[in-house]
Amino acid sequence: MSTFNYPITIADINGGQPREVEVCVDTGTFFTTLPRPLLHEIGIEPTDTRYVPLADGQSVEQEIGHAQVALDDEQGITIVVFGDDDSAPLLGRYTLTGLCLEVDSDNQRLVPFIPLLATPVLV
Repeated sequence: MSTFNYPITIADINGGQPREVEVCVDTGTFFTTLPRPLLHEIGIEPTDTRYVPLADGQSVEQEIGHAQVALDDEQGITIVVFGDDDSAPLLGRYTLTGLCLEVDSDNQRLVPFIPLLATPVLV
């Protein structure tokens, strides 16, 4: 697992005012998690709930929503978890994979990758 800080830009999916946020890139985290007050301030509202596993092995039900996210030259829509008011902003694998980015731990940066599309095998 690797962690380092990285700036992202996040906005609601309806074209609201984007906000730059410093997040911890955490390859051990699946979903991007941001503090609830920040998401509400940006205009992102919960759309559903999901059980999310915690580092201690427990699972808790958390609200999720959708956000527009941009990292460097990549942008797209991702799922965000509404974290506690004082939770650290985390950038998870779901967002990174959706933007075709992977972690270069040695240089603490994000780098593009080309996704492999499977070719169907006809029998």
